[in-house]
Amino acid sequence: MQYDHAGNANAFAASTWLVLRPERDAMFSDKPGRAVQPALYATLQNAKTKVLDGDDYDVFATGRQ
Repeated sequence: MQYDHAGNANAFAASTWLVLRPERDAMFSDKPGRAVQPALYATLQNAKTKVLDGDDYDVFATGRQ
């Protein structure tokens, strides 16, 4: 996650985090990219997480996406 997209990510570690698998893998890889500042989102690594393998997810269980 690039530093300008991290916002206050650490402030949401008590929430359920919805994230696409490739995004999470990139964020917590052993070799983050140059524009990455892991300290800005480090607490998400152990947050309650729903890893998504596709683009559609029914967040509110309404039967619609």
